[in-house]
Amino acid sequence: MTPRLRAFLPAALWFLLIMVLLSLPGSSFPEVRFWKPDKIAHIGLFGMQTLLLWIAIATAHRDTAEHTAAASRRRLAPLLIAALWTLLFGALSEYYQDVFTSRLADPYDIIANAIGIAAAVIVVIAAGRERVLRFARRALRM
Repeated sequence: MTPRLRAFLPAALWFLLIMVLLSLPGSSFPEVRFWKPDKIAHIGLFGMQTLLLWIAIATAHRDTAEHTAAASRRRLAPLLIAALWTLLFGALSEYYQDVFTSRLADPYDIIANAIGIAAAVIVVIAAGRERVLRFARRALRM
């Protein structure tokens, strides 16, 4: 398996997990009156999707990027790309649920998705791009 494919595999598998969960009937999930666990699930699922997609894009970008001052200014481009694609996926997933499953679209789910995406972006920036990539490479054996 090529390093680039290995980098994208976790993001692709996580995408499939999200699609399976979104396809399950709403009655498959527990109902809690005080707080909505599905919003926490959305935050976690889409935050992790952002992180995994960013790792894949950053790994591919790093292999092809030149090491110049201009390249260092573009270091956050893969993070922005991952965040925007995941946000689009999160919005389209609500449409998917409304049209193709027995579940209804919920605009609050899109907000929860966005919170998860923002949390992933903050974690990468706060922890340090290179530190997170080193950790991911060790964890994913890339």
